[in-house]
Amino acid sequence: MATQLRELRPLLLELSAPRRLATEGEHESTLLAIESALRTFLAGAERCRNCGPLETLLTAAPLHLGMVDACLCLGKALTPLQRPELPTVVAAQAKLLAVELEKTTPSFASLRRLAMALSELQEEAERARLGDDNNGAFTALVTRLTVRCPRAQLAADAAFLAQQVQEATAAGRNVEAHFFQLASTVVQALLPALPLPSPAAGAASDAARGDADRAAAAGTPGGTPRRSSAAAGERGARASATGAAMSSRRRRLQLGTDENSQAEACASVGAASCSGDVGAMVDRLCNNSTSHAERVAALEAVCEAVTGPKHKEAAQALERAGMGQLLRLVVSSNRAVRAATLRLLGEMLRADPDGCAQQQLVAARGLSVLVHQVVTSLDEGGLQCSAVAAALAAGEAGMGHVDAQHVAVVAAASPAGKGLGTGTPKKGHGALEVASPRPEPVSPSPLPGPPALAREESGVSEEELCVLAIALLRHILCGPHMAELMSAGAVKALCRCAALPSGGRVVSAAMAALADAAQDGSAAVQMLQERLLVTLADLALSPRASEAGLAYASFAALMHHPARLAAEGIICSNSSGSASSSTSGDGNCAGASSSPQQLCVEMGRACDAASTTVLLDLVVGDVGGSSDIGDWRSLVPAAVHLLPACLHSPENRAAALRQGAALRRLLRPLAAGDAGAAAVLRRLGGSLDQTKPAVVRLLAQALVEGSSSVGRGGSGAQQSAQLALALADVLRPVGSRDRAALRWAGEACSEAEGCGAVRAAMDLTASNDMSCRTAGVACLHALAVYGSASTRAALGAAGCVPALVDAVKLEAKALPEPALAPPICSPHTVGHAASEALAALAGSDKMRRDICVQLCAFAGSSSLGLAAAACGALLLLLAEVPAAGPILAEVGVMEPLVGQLARSPGPSTKAGRDPYRMSVALHGGVGSAASSSNSHGTGTVGGEDVLELVQQRAVRLLWALCRGGGSAVDAAVAARAASPLLQRLSPALDVTLRVEAAAALGPLVRKSAAARDEVVAHGGLALLLELARGAPTNVPLWEDACAALAALVAMHAPTRAEATRVLRQMLVRGPTRSEVAAAAVVVARMATGPAGREAALAEDVVEPLVRLLGLGDDRTKAAAADAIYHLAVAGTVQLPPCTALPNGGPVKPRVALIRAGAVPALLALMDAPSEHAAAAPASPGPAAAVAGTEAGGMLPVAVLLPVAEALECLAGSDEGVQAIKAAGGVQVLKDTVARGKRRLVPQEVAKAASDALLQCM
Repeated sequence: MATQLRELRPLLLELSAPRRLATEGEHESTLLAIESALRTFLAGAERCRNCGPLETLLTAAPLHLGMVDACLCLGKALTPLQRPELPTVVAAQAKLLAVELEKTTPSFASLRRLAMALSELQEEAERARLGDDNNGAFTALVTRLTVRCPRAQLAADAAFLAQQVQEATAAGRNVEAHFFQLASTVVQALLPALPLPSPAAGAASDAARGDADRAAAAGTPGGTPRRSSAAAGERGARASATGAAMSSRRRRLQLGTDENSQAEACASVGAASCSGDVGAMVDRLCNNSTSHAERVAALEAVCEAVTGPKHKEAAQALERAGMGQLLRLVVSSNRAVRAATLRLLGEMLRADPDGCAQQQLVAARGLSVLVHQVVTSLDEGGLQCSAVAAALAAGEAGMGHVDAQHVAVVAAASPAGKGLGTGTPKKGHGALEVASPRPEPVSPSPLPGPPALAREESGVSEEELCVLAIALLRHILCGPHMAELMSAGAVKALCRCAALPSGGRVVSAAMAALADAAQDGSAAVQMLQERLLVTLADLALSPRASEAGLAYASFAALMHHPARLAAEGIICSNSSGSASSSTSGDGNCAGASSSPQQLCVEMGRACDAASTTVLLDLVVGDVGGSSDIGDWRSLVPAAVHLLPACLHSPENRAAALRQGAALRRLLRPLAAGDAGAAAVLRRLGGSLDQTKPAVVRLLAQALVEGSSSVGRGGSGAQQSAQLALALADVLRPVGSRDRAALRWAGEACSEAEGCGAVRAAMDLTASNDMSCRTAGVACLHALAVYGSASTRAALGAAGCVPALVDAVKLEAKALPEPALAPPICSPHTVGHAASEALAALAGSDKMRRDICVQLCAFAGSSSLGLAAAACGALLLLLAEVPAAGPILAEVGVMEPLVGQLARSPGPSTKAGRDPYRMSVALHGGVGSAASSSNSHGTGTVGGEDVLELVQQRAVRLLWALCRGGGSAVDAAVAARAASPLLQRLSPALDVTLRVEAAAALGPLVRKSAAARDEVVAHGGLALLLELARGAPTNVPLWEDACAALAALVAMHAPTRAEATRVLRQMLVRGPTRSEVAAAAVVVARMATGPAGREAALAEDVVEPLVRLLGLGDDRTKAAAADAIYHLAVAGTVQLPPCTALPNGGPVKPRVALIRAGAVPALLALMDAPSEHAAAAPASPGPAAAVAGTEAGGMLPVAVLLPVAEALECLAGSDEGVQAIKAAGGVQVLKDTVARGKRRLVPQEVAKAASDALLQCM
């Protein structure tokens, strides 16, 4: 607010010029309004400056809101100055300032903090009034608020509280009166007497008055000094001389008095101690009139009593006095009193094995007082500045290596920020400050010279006070109060102390405390947030053995948590599956209650770039140097297991990438099978930036260097296999498969190809060792699936197609689970990985024919396992590359497939001597749209099961080849595939296998009359009708099986009428929904051709179809609407004598449909869906039906689209237009078109409705 009001000065200067406003009266009223608002604001500011802290707590809200109101009134007063007839300067400044002032708002965060502090005081006062506790805690809280205030503010508080006591007592507000009385007592005790003026003070006041007079004279318009300034100067000179003489006399007299009083105090305390009156000594401590010397002596005597034989009496006396009285002495202005009190508290905690004293200290808010003492010693006591200056002086004198950048960071950081806990970036660490999100360090050159050492009082320095407070905190750290310590900021304060650049007692004490606190998980997380690892890395190089030992102890305590994961073999991952960080708003972490893995994830997220560099330096061996203190190498496994969680940000990954030596060092444990090292490189290579190609380059170079040992076998080959598995893991895009991830995976594959990884992977694949072969296939899979066209061409040139085709038969070999996570394919087998790689390579025209020829040769193998694997690979190939279908038909794949279908179990299969039967049968769903449901229990898998798997895959492959028509169907007909497929329609087989065989039979029946005759001759029609009655609608390829029946009924004339009559009975009297749905789908497929349309109309299936529009399920409704659409396409159909027309003759399908009520039924379906149906996919089918149902229980798109198309077709005739208008369909179509414009229905539905509406208009 003050900043905004300063901008008012230029505007007032402009207004001081004459005739700025229209009239004199308006000028005067505007200035008066501005003056009134400013006076209100300045009065509030003056009150804020003069009132004490307690008055501020009690009157903050109205005072603050009043100042905000003054700013708002000032903004309104500037409104007359914004008129356009005024000068542009005045209007512009007034408008800008008014806009800024209108944005003034109260600081509710400040008001909330003040209200919380006041509520805490009132709560403690009420506890004291009720007798639950003495007023020690209340006294400590008030003392903390007022101990640093000047006398003027304390006097203002005393007067304010006295007035409030009188008013509350008079009004009968007893609770408030008690609170004001307690606060007034504490403030009166803290209010010092008026000091006598000293000569220096007199001279300073004279100089101040002279400066004030000169300033007033300079500020007077015209520059003329006031007349009273000379007289004031003369009076000041005379007063200065008189005051100097009087002050010297008083000082001599007072010095003698103080010495005498100190001697008397010591004598009285000594007498009390000798008499054994511990209670009297404690009472002397609590007495406000006791001098500092008396308090020090009493504290020392009580301390001796606590540790002596009278410890019970001392404990009872201190308990009566309350912990609040001691905490009040801790914040005393005298260092000797503070030091003696801290010693007494330490002895009390050590002499109390039950922890009662510790509990009382925590309950009295003593932790905040101790942390405040540590922070005060660092900031106001000068420890921070003196440590920085001493470090700079030592560096200039050549006494040791001092990092100037570290000193600058420590000197320039804010006391409340994290910069003071950063520690020293040793070689290389300082460079990371640029990438770190920490504040930029300032240059060390403008630092001031070494400050004067802190003045000691009675031989007590700030360093000793800080060490005593840290010792108390360390004692409490070993207790159950870690949460309270972290809330008080103890860990942050200790990290600041440990980061002092000059070392010493404070650093050693802080490091010892941190080593104890690091056993707690939440404290360890906060230490890493304060960048303690960087500090420990610097202290490990200290020439002092004690500091280096403490640095190792603290580092080992922090690494204790990831060491547990390393011992159990658990990888600390920072992926999306891990729980998010549980850091709360106040900086505390819930690490103590979480699992070890989650705790390590939180620790990793707390590390920044500098901390990550320290961990990598530990891996290299740079942390600790050549010091013999501590076994730093033993901490490397724990650091390696923590590193994956540290690589959560681009800055940390960039820092890790710069540590090339550390990454190369990780290759050795990686080659030995260390999961931690593999996780580090996997997490580092999982980023979508230049880090991924860099990690791939590192692994590929190592793989190429070790590829020479593959042929010799032994440990060298196993190491190459581990490197290849890691390279395959880093090459693929783990997690998302979006465009960016695939692009970076392609660049990584190109980098691996450029390093020669293709030849190294081929050497592994050609090895006789199964682990090497597995790793080579995994690497080739990643290069083929995610590589670019040039990478795939390099794979083809290296001869990887025969190697991968040979690896297809390894369907019995599973890929390593822990090394490749998540799995690269499903099922996670070597054979399936080779099949996926071949499918990716088949995208190249040069390699497609070669792959097809070699796989076709395996498909006709007498080995059932090899044939099953080849059929699975061909299925995957067709799914990825449909263009391979004609090539497979050309190279003669139909003959081996039909041969496998016609194969019966022989002696070899019955004896079960096929080496692949077990694993192949267990992985029966490879490459298929659905897993095999032909399971015969969980017992031993025999040769019959493997044969069944081969034949099932052959059926699926036939369907995939023939569903598009073309030469593949001719080849299947020539190979007489209909007969073995018809045999698989037997009711003895599983319904899934029967549906698949019927689907594969459909293309043959549609195209070949000979196939139709053969199917009908062998009872195929009855088998298909039985399958349609009993097959569930959710079986894969169910609609394709119905299409086979539809083709046979529509195109085989001798059985057409009989089959259509059976279908009508299924439509009318079908006992199950699946049977009715099957009949509707068959009729819809029949109606696509003239012969089928004629057969359907001849058997009068129109009325059953219209009835199904209102009674069937979604699939049945969609099939019925589709059948109506195809029936309505024809204008006139000539029927022979039949059920619908006994005498035969022409019939108009549209008229028959309209008379059967198709238009109202279709309009009812069109008007039924709500806006929820827009969430369903636009393509028809089972998935669309399920998605539409989940979207809100309304009709899915699979139903809406055929309904809209049927209405569009019916609107093509005059009868249809009249029927739509009569049923109110115009409005329904308009609503549908409107919903399409709002994207509430798919565009296909809206377009069909729009076409129907245009025909109606």
